[in-house]
Amino acid sequence: MMWLVSGPGDPNQRAETPPRAQASEPSGADSRVGQKFSKYLVTRLIGTGGMATVYEAEDTTLNRHVAIKFLPEARKEQAVAVERFINEAQVAGRLNHPNIIAIYDIGFEHDAYYIAMELLNPGSAGHYIKRRGRMHWVEACQVISQCCSALTAAHQAGLIHRDIKPDNILVSPAGSAKLADFGLVKELFEEAGLTKSGVVVGTPLYMSPEQASAQPLDGRTDIYSLGATFYALLTGSPPYTTGSVPQIMMAHVKAPIPDPRKLAPDVPESIVQVMKKAMAKRPSERYQNAEEFRFALEQVLQTSDRPTYTFLVLGRSSTQPQRLRTAQVKSRTPENTRSTTPTGTPNTPASEKSPAIPPGGSGAVPKNNESVSSLFHGRRGLLLGGAGFALTAASVGLLYRMRQLPPPEKPPEKPPDKPDQLGQTPTVARDPIVVGVINSHGGTLAISARPVIDATLLAIEEINAKGGILGRKIEAVIADGKSDNAVFAKEAERLIVEKKVVTLFGGWSSSNRRTMKAIVEKHESLLMFPARDEGLEESLHVVYCGPVPNQLVLPALRWCIAPPPAMKQSLSAERIFFMGTDGLFSHTAAEVIRDHLKSLGPTPGAKTPKLVGDQYVRLGEKTFAQEIKRIVREKPTLIFCSLIGSSNLDFIHELRAAGIKPATMPIVSFTMGENELAEAGTLDLVGDYIAASYLMAQQTERNLRFIEKFRKQYGAYRAVSSAMESAYCSVYLWAQAVEQAGSTELQAIRTALRNQTFEGPGGNVRIDPSNQHTWRAFRMGQIAKDGIKIVGGDDTLIPPEPFPQSRTRTEWERYAAELNNKWGGGSNWVNPDKPGSGK
Repeated sequence: MMWLVSGPGDPNQRAETPPRAQASEPSGADSRVGQKFSKYLVTRLIGTGGMATVYEAEDTTLNRHVAIKFLPEARKEQAVAVERFINEAQVAGRLNHPNIIAIYDIGFEHDAYYIAMELLNPGSAGHYIKRRGRMHWVEACQVISQCCSALTAAHQAGLIHRDIKPDNILVSPAGSAKLADFGLVKELFEEAGLTKSGVVVGTPLYMSPEQASAQPLDGRTDIYSLGATFYALLTGSPPYTTGSVPQIMMAHVKAPIPDPRKLAPDVPESIVQVMKKAMAKRPSERYQNAEEFRFALEQVLQTSDRPTYTFLVLGRSSTQPQRLRTAQVKSRTPENTRSTTPTGTPNTPASEKSPAIPPGGSGAVPKNNESVSSLFHGRRGLLLGGAGFALTAASVGLLYRMRQLPPPEKPPEKPPDKPDQLGQTPTVARDPIVVGVINSHGGTLAISARPVIDATLLAIEEINAKGGILGRKIEAVIADGKSDNAVFAKEAERLIVEKKVVTLFGGWSSSNRRTMKAIVEKHESLLMFPARDEGLEESLHVVYCGPVPNQLVLPALRWCIAPPPAMKQSLSAERIFFMGTDGLFSHTAAEVIRDHLKSLGPTPGAKTPKLVGDQYVRLGEKTFAQEIKRIVREKPTLIFCSLIGSSNLDFIHELRAAGIKPATMPIVSFTMGENELAEAGTLDLVGDYIAASYLMAQQTERNLRFIEKFRKQYGAYRAVSSAMESAYCSVYLWAQAVEQAGSTELQAIRTALRNQTFEGPGGNVRIDPSNQHTWRAFRMGQIAKDGIKIVGGDDTLIPPEPFPQSRTRTEWERYAAELNNKWGGGSNWVNPDKPGSGK
């Protein structure tokens, strides 16, 4: 039997010794530096290897740093190498997950095949344990837990990885684990143990018993390899290391599972048992899927203290503060190749880089270059976004050796007495921690946004009453965005530059957030955004505290299409009409609905639901005659609505005047809540629905106590909305992070924010470390005469998917960019035409 080992560090590896990574070179030494491939401007060489040459580049459309992998000239004529290059990217096009490395684009230009992909932090988990030794067991659990999430997505897509190992685990700038190198991936229904030539593939140090013995494979082979990888992270060494390749492979088949405590005595018994179950020799005795494995780890982590992480650390953002010009690229010389980042961190010198890419690859051979290049055309060929990039392990590691590490944190600001929990530190005469609270006191958004300020201030006052944070009071500086994005930008900058606020809290619409995002990124600050959002972005400088479409729009759609059996009535959601403000959230929500309905197969004896129309109006619109005429013409049985601000009530008023009532055509609103209802007066809303992550009607002790405190502070008549609850939780999540960081230094706070959890009025809220969005529950409420009744949803937390899986990440990003261009580009993330402007 023959074998094909994968990745560096394997005993008796049958591969040529790869060259070392190269330093950045001046443009004269490398013709690709300064050259554009589609929208990608190549800025510097990262490294070269047998299977790829990798550069850093600027995406000139989306203004971000990316990595560009080129197939070497020597392999361009090798059909097998080209086929594997393309096949790996095609695999990535089927996956879209925050813990799988993302591919942005693939193409053929200037006689070169290239793939654009996510640029991550320096070094893999394998590189970490080789240089620094074992991880703390809590951090190792977090790494493996996130890899379990990645494997769940891959297995659900019908793919098995077959090469899980520390070298294939990387870290994003947000500090989340990323699974890479799907080069040996196989379909679950294929004979995955042997290649067509009878060669066992994989890495012997982490190979499952059935893989080592050339038996048929399923997803449980990845469970074993991830368990063996877990052992390596816990101890700093693979589970079986002695002997030749065949002897190591036989050890996986027959040798007892080693106890990690022989090398790492502090590992608890509960973790040892989790690891041993993952590494069980028989697949039937292991966790039967990656989600079971992840759940077992999460159970242990719930009761453990979190140490300071040293692998899952924040890195440099991939978004550039200012677009790099071609002239700047061409002006680089050997003297300035050790450049400095905007944060002042020097680039890593070439002497510190790791070996580059080993050769490999197998599979079907394209007939000629023409047939290969044809794979790069069409919707999927040019937009293979999503995740799951198929680099070889060493090439992925190579991408990151040149990345800049974050600057060292400032010494923690020690309080006079160490607090036992948030808010228990005695107050002393120290300068306050200044934060900005920014939202709309006036304008069309005020009806929804003004109460969010009150909820934010309530949380701040509660924390101050308990002693503040780090022995310091929180001082809030309030600013009015006036429902105008230009004002939001101006006020956000004033708060950061003049008032020296540590963090901003606020915003209501997607365009508010994206406008402020540019400001906080420019000044290396932080925004805690409370409202629902469309996703389609990730930023190290924003924590997204409201739900995204997969947590709000999709659960509502599924509920309306197939209401629970306990419901006496049905919404008859066969013909759906979408009505929204002409902004990013509305358009994205409608596309998510459209994608989901297209994915539904026909149901015997029933009509297939469909989206019969979607209509968008300008921000602050007050008249809807034309839109209502179209609704009457299309005869929907349900209206989904994402109008924002006062337009909600104006629209419903005209619907009622046209004779359209909830009994025949109910509205399900994503943007209206208790505060808008309080302003409705005599307007008939009984029978309509509200979809949200929180509803005031939740009858829990924690929620009733929250409502009581809010009304005591602001008036017994006051209502509480979903965004208000999110704003309240956002302050506590932030305060916990500051306490944990022991500092108001932004890098320390951002690091501590990852994975923060708070038991809020509506239930548990957790920040996802992979994308800084929050895990949220879903509720469906129906408006009754005496308030809102909860008719759907439960306490189950739904993980956020900022880029819905119905399309690739690149496709969503391109969609957002097209809308932005339609609205005039720049900071316009909503139709800038105001009602009555004449435009």
